[in-house]
Amino acid sequence: MQLSENFKLSEFTHYSVVQLDPAIVTNLTRLALALEIIRTYFNDNKIIINSGYRDSEHNLRVGGVTNSQHLYGLAADFTVENYTPYEVQAGLRILKNRLEFPLGGLGLYDTFTHFDIRGYYALWDKTKDLENENNQDIQNKNINTFVKYVGFSCIAFGVLFYIYSNFI
Repeated sequence: MQLSENFKLSEFTHYSVVQLDPAIVTNLTRLALALEIIRTYFNDNKIIINSGYRDSEHNLRVGGVTNSQHLYGLAADFTVENYTPYEVQAGLRILKNRLEFPLGGLGLYDTFTHFDIRGYYALWDKTKDLENENNQDIQNKNINTFVKYVGFSCIAFGVLFYIYSNFI
């Protein structure tokens, strides 16, 4: 069954031989349409789906989390020919700001990218060599941003207080 121009249902159901619930097929169709946008962004390079829909038994076997978006047909782990997972995720961060692109989760792994259409933005980095360093960088950036805005707010308050006390 063709889900979109470049994606077939069989690409998302490698390990599932049971009859799929129509709601899952609908979700996989929505996911395939989002992957078409990704494919176009990456110059129509082929997207290879490593993991799409998973039934609960297969999800348990591969170590998936209990609330995995894969269980609902909302997620795909994939690679894009001629691009690294880092390049793919960088492109997805740009695409997430486009109105026609659905909100979802972006996961960076050493050999693939995870994307899902959960309806809200989530981001994680599970690369083995950089996981701790990247998480520390994210924490440092968040702290620096907080300090910058608090500092600006204090200065702005001081200026307003000076103007109020001297001119009013």
